[in-house]
Amino acid sequence: METALILYTQDNEVPVLVDLYENENISLNWSFNDIKDLAPRGNYSRTFRIPFTQTNASIFGFIQENTFQFSGFNPKRKINASITVDTIPIIEGYVQFKAAYTTNGEVSDLEIVFFGNTVNFFKTIGDADFKNYIASELQIDYPIEVTFDTIDIVAAYDDIQFGITDRGNKWIGNSYSTEGRSIYLNPYDSPDALYQKAIKVHELTPFVRTRYIFDKIFALSGFEFNEADSTTLTEQLDKMFIPFTSENNYMTMIGGNGDTAVFRVDSGIDNVGFDGTDFAPITLADGTTIYSYTIPAMTIINDPGSNISGANLYTVPFNGNYVINGVLHINQYAPVVGGATLGFLRTNPNGDKFITPVTLSNTFIFGTLGNDAAAVNLGETLTSEVLLEAGTTIEMVLWGDFNITALPAASLKFKDISTFGTEPFNQNSNIECVSASKTYGNPIDWSINAPVMKCSEFMSSLFKMFNLVVIADDVNPKLLTFMPIMEYLEQGNVKDWSNKIDILKDITLTSTADYQALKNTWTYKQSNDYLNNIYNSQGQRVYGRLELIDAENDFATNDSKIESLFFPTPCALINNTTFAIPKFLNDAMSYVSPGARILYKTPDEIKIDMYNNDAGTYPSRYFKLFNHYTSNNPTLADEDLNFGQEVPLHYVQSAPFKTLYQRYWNDYIADIYAPDARIIEAFFALDFADIYQFKFNDKIYIKDSYYRILEISDYVVGMQDTVKVKLIKMVSAIPDCLLHPDNVLNVDGSVPFLDADDNPATATEECCNQYGYLWVGSDCFAKIPDSKTKTLQGGNRMELLTREPIVRSANTTLISTPNNTIDSNVLNTIVYGERNVVTFGVSNSLIGGTDAKAINNGVTIGSGGGYSGEYQSGIIQVRGFGDWTNNTTPITLTNERGNYITVPDDSVWYVKLMLTIGQINLGIDGNGVVEFNIQMTASAGVLSVKDAIIVSENLETISGNFELGVDIVGLTFAPQLLLKNSTYPQDNIFVGGQIIYNQYHYE
Repeated sequence: METALILYTQDNEVPVLVDLYENENISLNWSFNDIKDLAPRGNYSRTFRIPFTQTNASIFGFIQENTFQFSGFNPKRKINASITVDTIPIIEGYVQFKAAYTTNGEVSDLEIVFFGNTVNFFKTIGDADFKNYIASELQIDYPIEVTFDTIDIVAAYDDIQFGITDRGNKWIGNSYSTEGRSIYLNPYDSPDALYQKAIKVHELTPFVRTRYIFDKIFALSGFEFNEADSTTLTEQLDKMFIPFTSENNYMTMIGGNGDTAVFRVDSGIDNVGFDGTDFAPITLADGTTIYSYTIPAMTIINDPGSNISGANLYTVPFNGNYVINGVLHINQYAPVVGGATLGFLRTNPNGDKFITPVTLSNTFIFGTLGNDAAAVNLGETLTSEVLLEAGTTIEMVLWGDFNITALPAASLKFKDISTFGTEPFNQNSNIECVSASKTYGNPIDWSINAPVMKCSEFMSSLFKMFNLVVIADDVNPKLLTFMPIMEYLEQGNVKDWSNKIDILKDITLTSTADYQALKNTWTYKQSNDYLNNIYNSQGQRVYGRLELIDAENDFATNDSKIESLFFPTPCALINNTTFAIPKFLNDAMSYVSPGARILYKTPDEIKIDMYNNDAGTYPSRYFKLFNHYTSNNPTLADEDLNFGQEVPLHYVQSAPFKTLYQRYWNDYIADIYAPDARIIEAFFALDFADIYQFKFNDKIYIKDSYYRILEISDYVVGMQDTVKVKLIKMVSAIPDCLLHPDNVLNVDGSVPFLDADDNPATATEECCNQYGYLWVGSDCFAKIPDSKTKTLQGGNRMELLTREPIVRSANTTLISTPNNTIDSNVLNTIVYGERNVVTFGVSNSLIGGTDAKAINNGVTIGSGGGYSGEYQSGIIQVRGFGDWTNNTTPITLTNERGNYITVPDDSVWYVKLMLTIGQINLGIDGNGVVEFNIQMTASAGVLSVKDAIIVSENLETISGNFELGVDIVGLTFAPQLLLKNSTYPQDNIFVGGQIIYNQYHYE
């Protein structure tokens, strides 16, 4: 066979047939990187010499004697090359110049080395990152405006989505709570309160699909993606999203960062006196009257937007989030009785006035001067972060009640210069807007919102998560396939090399012990945000980490660590809801930049009340939930982006077994750590066809076992000779478990198993251990253990390192008997009795008896029947408040979450509604009680009220009589209490009560 080497000149890629020495061999080598990292390293040759002929000189240029100066040739650059055998191309690559040799003062030989083409993917994409490259592509493809109307547009996109995360917002699911911002609005709040509380579009979090990012990186790399053969990866890429939140705790916009909205006024009021006659009455939006005095005009230090006028009056230039601070010093030089509170007076475009803060913590307390003849210097500060509408005005004032008008003259003066030594009291008197950010109307700034991550880190993390290999196409080396290693190995062709082994040369058979680690770790990069620190400190581990030790290998001492460069994301419930969301918080519950995170988009949705900046209304919108599980309420069949099963911060009955390790790493590790795993090194008589056609996933049959190739060393191109090959045995032992879990738990919490044909099968301890669950007695339960033994396919055991337990929140559900069916998101509920069912969304409730089906919060008692909910009764608490402005304005009663009451279809309810009414001003100014009987029927999806009878009523200090209406939406209803024949308005009415019902339900 005739071997030829073709090189292509550096300047114009002209092919040249290289002159070779007749006896000089080109020997090639093929290798995987090593036994754990299965990205192909490519093939290479040993160095060899070629004569310095005129032909070869045309490639490398003339080399001057001794100095080795090149003419027209750069030794730092590759020379493209190909090797042929009998004119058949067998490999393409490049040549590197190594040395030149001289004889008798003349250049005689050149030494070169040949390298096969490798997938140099990471070098091609270089330092491209999310903030520059990916963000610039998003800016072109999705220059979306941050406005309410965009929400529905984005919801229809595949590549980007809006979702809800907690970035210091302290979301809560209770519109009456003062402990956080509710995702639901109280319709009886004032217009200003609604505006302040409602979720704005800029408070949503944009998520970008990983497939979009992956495709953009491929476009940059210059390679082509073989999508048809990479379906496992593409299916995952289509489901995974990355939250784009980085520098700020809101969705930042282009041109919306408030450079022209900031201001500072400072000093200029020294020795300006004031007294009670300077205070004028002002009526606030809630009807309260205060007496206020605007601080005199200070010196303008900074006002790039010309937003200051008059006495420090600041006009808000755009709708946005503003942080405004103030410092004021007062000199008291005569005895004064009383005080004055420092505050910001805010007037919205409608003329409504509000004072911030409403507490008295910023009050100047005046008094006698005592024995000190000198004046007393007093100082107070203000900090206010508030959402403001364009056209709103802000001014700093002193205020109080009517008594403030009695402040005496010649007693109080403002001071410019502070006499205090600590921040912020050591500042001059001043007012300053330190930051302003636009909340809607401009295009999103993808670069500022993008997490910090290089494109190479993104690709590397995918390789580690999904145990990927990259395979270049035989015909088009630029066409790349990405697939998990075991999937790649399973596709190999069977080849029998039994007769090719050279038994006259050494055959070395070794175990894989030297390739094994004592401890193997799969993990995400450690994060120190609040939720992750729970696991870092209490659990002594990174969330989602899996660590295995090889207790059976006495010789293993090293550690192996597979670390994705994404950060882990434990999700937690929005308080008073069953919705788990990512929370990017520090220990002070303020926003902390989360770094790069990766999550599944679940099919589950959350409804939140929002502010429509386009219409000035407060509609609801649904958003997908994002989690490391494929469901907000995962079953055994769901997938998990953690490497190991975890104890989540929200209640679940079981954790999915389909972790990254279980799906993509377990079988690969089992093959390496199996007791009968072997490495064989031998010489084989391989011909040209064997070399030309071999793949690293070939299943090589030798005697009685199958192997796969790790290395081929020193194959001499075009020669028929024995070649040294290293192979690893393909372990095909029958796994300990041939069963797999079903999708839904048994009612007692145990895991049902199916055989290979999906027929029910009896659980075994081996199968229970294999899927990470807990074997108790003679059954398998879906409870995540804190430490246990991990059984690998193939029989070898590796111990799962002991993990410290994680303390869950106080939200717990107590089940006193095992045969009840409880949705995994049910919280703070007691369930007793038999065959009771508690559905999604029920919390803080009591369920008992037999065959009850709880679909509403409250008390549900079953009394048996042929199915759940046939015969039952219950108690549901309701409440409402508002004003009776006329005889047709009702007060609507809902449960404690503001939700309507649900009636199951094909049911009859007999309802007793008992209500207590209070009218509140300075105390209980009026009261009353009333009781109604109601008959309700639900049939074919239609709910109707058959009868509503008043049983008794008693009105104290409120004139008129009560009537009952019922608002029906689908199969839900809300009682509505009306006051007839009275004087109106009747304000500040609060109604509390309970529904007692009996039910018959047909199925």
